[in-house]
Amino acid sequence: MNFVLSSEQLEVSTVAAKVLGQLVPFARLRELADAAEAGESALAIDEETWRHCAELGWFGLGIPASRGGVGCGPIEEVLLFVELGRHLAPGPFASTVIATWVASASGHHDLAAQFMDGSRRAGLVVDEFLVDAEPGGLVVQFEGMSCALCEVGALEQVPSVDASVRLARRDVRAVVARVDDPLLAGRAQLLISAMELGIAHAVLDMSVEYAKFRTQFDKPIGTFQAVKHRCADMAMRVHAARAQTLFAGYHVESRTPDAPFQAAAAKVTATRAAKLNTADNVQNHGAIGFTVEHDAGLFARRAHILEFALGGERVAGPTLLEPDRHRFETLPPPVAEWFDVAATR
Repeated sequence: MNFVLSSEQLEVSTVAAKVLGQLVPFARLRELADAAEAGESALAIDEETWRHCAELGWFGLGIPASRGGVGCGPIEEVLLFVELGRHLAPGPFASTVIATWVASASGHHDLAAQFMDGSRRAGLVVDEFLVDAEPGGLVVQFEGMSCALCEVGALEQVPSVDASVRLARRDVRAVVARVDDPLLAGRAQLLISAMELGIAHAVLDMSVEYAKFRTQFDKPIGTFQAVKHRCADMAMRVHAARAQTLFAGYHVESRTPDAPFQAAAAKVTATRAAKLNTADNVQNHGAIGFTVEHDAGLFARRAHILEFALGGERVAGPTLLEPDRHRFETLPPPVAEWFDVAATR
């Protein structure tokens, strides 16, 4: 197994970073969040940006070409979602990609095509809440080894700590499509882990840059031991989260028995990296970092929202503690037709 990322895989990150940097700068993110909070739009997304992302094939990136997708795998999806997290891209990107998997694997190819072309979106069920759902739309719901696409009724919006992520009371109705696959939840965890990794990396860069030019006592604060140690800790968390998330991606890609364990480990590692790094970033910026106007708060709020996506440590914990998961094994080659294997289960 070759763990070196190819130039084609790295190009996914490069293109995503360029597109998101141009289309959703933080000023635009605040505008979209304010509009959604004021009730001017259902979600804090820009429709033109969403369509452009669909044209780039982001919602079908992990769908085989034989099913109308781009034909990449979990690793490419991880690299894309790292950039989505790094740029705090608003909208139900993860849940729409998961919905595309479910529609494709369950044989609902027309519905999968609508997700891939950007004409439909899907929110996510998190306990008693719906995340980024739309009235009359669809949401993704995980129940054990099963993942379903369900219709949504009327929505009762509730306040969210992150205004760019919309929350509503749960109102799930008929099931439209369902797939029973023990690895689908693990593959979904990779998307959330990747976004958390992107957040952890973004605030590391933010802290390092600030420490270079912010001075106290005529010295850059980066020369102070307390700031240096925090930045070093942030860097170590990023390296650990990146290594575990990519390693889990290779396991999921190969559909190994250890894949659920590795994906759960990635979720826990990336969640802690995002939460601790965003807190350290606020601390490194001092008083200005605590203000609503500063971008440090945007990352902190998104990190806490993502913590509970797909159940958080409450769901990952039992998988990590299973006795038969504590072993090392050699990875087989990637599965050629990932969703064909899922469909036979």
